[in-house]
Formats: sequence, structure tokens, C-alpha cells
Amino acid sequence: MENAQQTLHSRLSPADWQRIFADWKASGISQQAYCKAKAISLHTFGYWRSKLNVTKKPASFQSVKVEAPTPATESPPRAPIHLRLPNGITVIIPPAADQVLLKNLLNLLGATSC
Repeated sequence: MENAQQTLHSRLSPADWQRIFADWKASGISQQAYCKAKAISLHTFGYWRSKLNVTKKPASFQSVKVEAPTPATESPPRAPIHLRLPNGITVIIPPAADQVLLKNLLNLLGATSC
């Protein structure tokens, strides 16, 4: 009868084996003692236990936000630009100034292109 019982255990579904493993853990006895009491092949028990990874903790999921770094050539300056003119006047250009504003400012100041 023991062989018939062991054959039955080898044909159980993964869900059945999960229930068996939960029962075994709750029993507090060794695998060998549990298998003997339930007429389960220790080899089959070990096979399904490793196959279903019963003893391993599931990996925890941690959400992270990934942002692509802005290349240094495209990032605006973080501080204003202080442009001191020969006549002593200082022009402060805000960090958010765009190319058009800078070009117009340089044209007004009479700067020539390089």
C-alpha cells in the first residue's frame, strides 16, 4: 500500500504540493518524519520543494524612478551670469536666458561675432 501512496504523491499538482509544504511547516517536525508519517517519498518531497522554491523568500519589489542625466552641454547655468562692461555697468543674465535673448543683448552692446 505504501508504494501506491507514493505513486499518488508523485502525481499531485504544484498547488497540492504547496498545501503539503504548508502542512509540513505548521507541523514543526523534520522532513523525514513528516514524509514517513504521510507515506511520501523523501526524494519526491525534496524534488517538489526545490522545484517550487518553498524555502526561498520571494524577491521584494521596490519601485525606483530613473531619470536620464542631462548632458553638461545642454544644461543651463545654475547661477546668473554677471557681465561687467568696460564702462563699469554690470549686466546680470538670469540662468533661464535663452539663446535669442543673449544674441539680442550682445547685438545691443555692439559685440562682434568671433
